[in-house]
Amino acid sequence: MKGFLQLIFKDLYLKILALIIAIFIYFNAVMERTVTMTLKIPIVTINLAEGQVVADKNTDRALLTIQGKGKDFIGLNPKRYQFQLDLSNTKIGVRKIKLIPEELGLPPALNLKSIDPEYVELTIDRLSKKPVTVSIPFKGNLDKGLALVNITPKSDISLIGPKEDITFISVLNTESLNLAEVKESKDVKLKVIPPTGENFRVEPDSVEVSIQIEKETARIFLGIPLAIEGLQGRLVELKPAEAQIAVAGPESKLKNLKPWEIKAKLNLAGLTAGTHQVRAEITLPTGISLVKCEPAFFQVKIR
Repeated sequence: MKGFLQLIFKDLYLKILALIIAIFIYFNAVMERTVTMTLKIPIVTINLAEGQVVADKNTDRALLTIQGKGKDFIGLNPKRYQFQLDLSNTKIGVRKIKLIPEELGLPPALNLKSIDPEYVELTIDRLSKKPVTVSIPFKGNLDKGLALVNITPKSDISLIGPKEDITFISVLNTESLNLAEVKESKDVKLKVIPPTGENFRVEPDSVEVSIQIEKETARIFLGIPLAIEGLQGRLVELKPAEAQIAVAGPESKLKNLKPWEIKAKLNLAGLTAGTHQVRAEITLPTGISLVKCEPAFFQVKIR
């Protein structure tokens, strides 16, 4: 072991010097070697006239392939560079603008081999504003025994964006309202979700909505007539001829609910002569739910 250590530390200074020289030679060789590098350069727009917006841009970055000696890349920071497209005199419509690498101010020792794309295609549109309807999606459920009577936005919402893009947008959603957290009537503020893209914004960005909650009650309606669909020119005999329907909903809605607002029908399409058991299809006003229909099946005799 002692001999091995002596071998290592013998002429140590000369060995260190040789290592330093070798590193210097290698480093110098690397610095003189020709290197090719690809840079991703952001493309930004500046000086856009008031009331205008970039509705579309075919790319946000350009790929530059540059070449030079290794030493020429020392200190090169790609994040410092960007293409700035001056739109101060740009008119509405589609515009094609050439990218000029010389404007980046890259080190002169570096050679540009290629640029992709060479041109950027922009669509300039007028910035427009229009009122939109707010839709409120739900998640979760109210506690048992509670019913949602109404939910109403308390303020108007406007969408701002490229004129052509917002023309066909008439409804925007808010963030979801968690019904499991609603225990009583109250007002809540919900964030409005704008369309995807940086060119859109909503004013205001949230809306206050009024939530009306009531206790849920039930009511039974007797003698609801049955309508027959899907069968013509045949004699039909029903047993029974009327339905007994139990419904549930907010107390105020059930109190004013009229029997003729409850629709019950039997769809007999495809049935042949004979006796059949058919379930009734029940249609109720919004906010009213079906509890039970008696009988569950009606006897239909077709002749």
